[in-house]
Amino acid sequence: MFKKDVFFEIGGFDENIGILADTLLMFKIASKYPVVGVRNNLFYWRRHDDQVTIGQADWFEMIKQRFEINRIVLSSDDFPLPKKEQKIILRNVKNILTRRILTRLIRTKNFHEFYKLVKFCKLRPTDFILAIIKNKKLR
Repeated sequence: MFKKDVFFEIGGFDENIGILADTLLMFKIASKYPVVGVRNNLFYWRRHDDQVTIGQADWFEMIKQRFEINRIVLSSDDFPLPKKEQKIILRNVKNILTRRILTRLIRTKNFHEFYKLVKFCKLRPTDFILAIIKNKKLR
């Protein structure tokens, strides 16, 4: 929950993002204001055919949008952590993305989708090697 003026101060929903516009909004708010996380299964929401969330069934589009949201948030001047920590988080996010793409390729054997995601996310061969290594923790 947040005040209405915070919504407008942040700029509201970015309609260019699509199905994850609410996630980007929450990240932007969290970069300027203290937030509290809610554990899984402590909340419920109603789903219906006309809501944007229905688009989340498109795995390919979800991965693209999550990548774009992370890029926007982590490269923002408002990002609240030092550059060193920002760099670690960006690497960890890229590792998670790369693992998801590889897992999806193994499960579906859809090389066309794999190639499109690698190209869109500008993943390099070293990204696949680094994804094998355990993510770093912030201290």
